[in-house]
Amino acid sequence: MSTVYMQLLLVISLTPSLCSSAGTPITLTDDDKSEIVDLHNKLRRQEGSSDMELVAWNDTLAQTSARKAAGCEWTHTYHGLSSGWNATRGQNLAATSENAKSIEGSIQGGWYNEKGNYNYNADPGKRCKEKTMCGHYTMMVWAPVRHVGCASYWCDSLTQQGKPFKNQKTWFFVCEYLPPGNIQDRNYNTMTPYAKGPACSQCGSGAGWCKDKLCTSACSPEGKGCCAAHCHNCAKLDEDTCRCSCVDGWTGSDCKMRCKNYNDLCDPAPGVKGWPRSWCDTRDDVRKGCPAMCGMCKEDPDAEPGKCEVEYGPGAHRDAGDGGGGGGGGGGAKTSAASTTFNAMQQQQQQLMMMMMMMLVSIVSNAAALLQ
Repeated sequence: MSTVYMQLLLVISLTPSLCSSAGTPITLTDDDKSEIVDLHNKLRRQEGSSDMELVAWNDTLAQTSARKAAGCEWTHTYHGLSSGWNATRGQNLAATSENAKSIEGSIQGGWYNEKGNYNYNADPGKRCKEKTMCGHYTMMVWAPVRHVGCASYWCDSLTQQGKPFKNQKTWFFVCEYLPPGNIQDRNYNTMTPYAKGPACSQCGSGAGWCKDKLCTSACSPEGKGCCAAHCHNCAKLDEDTCRCSCVDGWTGSDCKMRCKNYNDLCDPAPGVKGWPRSWCDTRDDVRKGCPAMCGMCKEDPDAEPGKCEVEYGPGAHRDAGDGGGGGGGGGGAKTSAASTTFNAMQQQQQQLMMMMMMMLVSIVSNAAALLQ
């Protein structure tokens, strides 16, 4: 875990609970924790995302979730901050009757099933159907999230903003996430939670280490089939680090993004609300949305997409817009695995043909000697 996240976790772990306890804690077993993590990862990997991270359990987040659940307050807590776009961590809540208590029912049946209300391709502000909820779903599939911690309580009753909400015994389930999700733009529209594309081709770390279609730092060069990087636009693949080295004008893990700022919050003018450059060191969403501001690449407005005929990486392929000309920029292409296999088969066939020819010559020679 990075130093920044360790500091953040320390700060939030020391934040006192403002709610008095109104319930009884329920201890989550190791099997419960595994179910929570496995279910999150199962649902996240089926989104068809190119930058979805593998989620792992975090005990500190479980502790902050427990403090939230203990208050039996049905209101999202952003810890003194005014809106979700700059919250310190993400948060999902679920509450059911005693007979309906279910981790799977809350995570998949409650939160994830909000996907039916969500239109990924709609204009900002219209992605969630009117008068419906989508925020639990988008929080669950927010691509940069790598940590989750949950807790549950039996609440004698629930309140909402200090008023009665459920006047009955209720199972209250809370999960919190890092980095925070549901980041909003200047107009308070929640951004899309992930990018679409080949799995692990646009991981936030810049490397293409992949486990079951999810980005992870746990893989290593020794991991068989662990590198899923796809490099484009004359970029080179470093097979030891599983990273693409982009040429000028391009950025992103697969070098398919133009090197520019993609969000109007990038590098704001003095007095204007936005994302200062100092946030590049602490915010994944800022680095992703403002690669030029963050110095992650060098701008070149004249860079041509699909310029190189051969792309680098496992399953190397030609871009749809590539022409038949030779590649420029990043040097000679490495031979793909498929090409290497094909060349090896050709060599074996040639050797076999030569052996058969030699045997045939020998047979003909022996026959001729017998006839003399």
